[in-house]
Amino acid sequence: MKHKLAFKAAVWWLALCMVLGIFLLVVSKKDPRESDEENRMLAGFPELSLKSVADASFMHGFDDFLSDAVIGRSYIKNFTSHVTGVFNTLSADEQMEVKAKTLEQQLANEGAAFDGGEAEEDTASASPEELIAYLENEPSMPENEKDEPQGAYLSPETETNISGKAAYLRLNKVDGGSTTLVSYPTDIISEYADNLKLVLKYLPEDGSIYFARSPVADMAHRWTTQPEVYCGWESTLETQLQAYTDSDRIHIFNVPAILEPHLADGEYIYYLTDHHWTALGAYYVARDILHYQGLPVISYDEYEYEYLRSAADKNGNTDVFEVLHPLLPARSFVISYKTRSKEIDLMNYKVNTYRSYMNNTRTPWRRVITGVNAGRKALVMTDSYGNVFTPFLLPYYDEVHMVDFRYSYWDRDKAGGSIGDLMLYHGIDDVYIIISTTNDVGKQNSNRYLRKYLTE
Repeated sequence: MKHKLAFKAAVWWLALCMVLGIFLLVVSKKDPRESDEENRMLAGFPELSLKSVADASFMHGFDDFLSDAVIGRSYIKNFTSHVTGVFNTLSADEQMEVKAKTLEQQLANEGAAFDGGEAEEDTASASPEELIAYLENEPSMPENEKDEPQGAYLSPETETNISGKAAYLRLNKVDGGSTTLVSYPTDIISEYADNLKLVLKYLPEDGSIYFARSPVADMAHRWTTQPEVYCGWESTLETQLQAYTDSDRIHIFNVPAILEPHLADGEYIYYLTDHHWTALGAYYVARDILHYQGLPVISYDEYEYEYLRSAADKNGNTDVFEVLHPLLPARSFVISYKTRSKEIDLMNYKVNTYRSYMNNTRTPWRRVITGVNAGRKALVMTDSYGNVFTPFLLPYYDEVHMVDFRYSYWDRDKAGGSIGDLMLYHGIDDVYIIISTTNDVGKQNSNRYLRKYLTE
């Protein structure tokens, strides 16, 4: 009798859970939406089709949807964080490691070492008037302005022993040791190099690819806030990736090497309340890429900015988002179905979050007409890290396009073709691939979906 009652209770309990689960599934929000607290897009309900079931993309998207669709998830998340914090026995460094890895996983589900010397003076700075004159007249650059930035770029001719040798991103310790943050097997690096070479096929013969990937804020804060433990970071991925591309039209830039001296000097490179890099951090990378191309680089202070202070986080930290005004009037459009165009504001100066940059990520395709007469068009293939980087490209191209290739951000039908199709349609000359470690070499978004969305 007791067993029968227990069995009936279990059946009724399962039935109740199923009904509750179906109810929550029905009433939950199905569309992707922004999370103010996490400053990212929460996953929407994935498309259900025979193809999506067969290639497992439906289950991948459904897992993300379930995780993001929980009612009251922010309260659950904060309560769990508080409870685990009370009973946490990890060291400060171990807590930061867990936090960084957790953030990396959350964001990924969305779909030249420094020599210790002083940073070089920006000899390529130019006023806006000088830049516009340069773009119209195209004079030859002085030889001393063609020098490569120290430690930032690895030419295709760099001699590198890559046989069977994995790459890494690591923190260097004061005691001479190191802590590896990410490792990259050679087969994964080779696969990503093939993806870059595939992108190159959609460009004209004089077109180039410029690649840069940045660690997220927690990785940077881990060493800058613990000077007694760490003294910097180091990445060897760029050396390996450049060697595997075997092309003089694909240019790999080492973001950790570019940013390390500025971080060591205490400059404001990564936000405290947000996982992104700051406008200044993105500028330093853009400056080195443009400088390498022989272009006269506009100094950071030549731009005018809106200074938007964020709300305080639970630790009382605030950030200031420096959102620039373009040098020339620029018109911004969201493009859908290949030819359908809707004009939107270039920036959003009314919100005090990272979403102010480029007026947030826009899908499926973004087109900016800059007002510059440079004779070339660029495409920024990116995750959200490209939103603060892209404005610094506007003075150098007639048009700057943007596409986010992360899972659930790209919709081929709504776009009106594959990314490759649209590159050819819009006449793209150069591609900038600007990503964070959350969508790093080896991650699904960069390897699987970049290739898939580029060609299909």
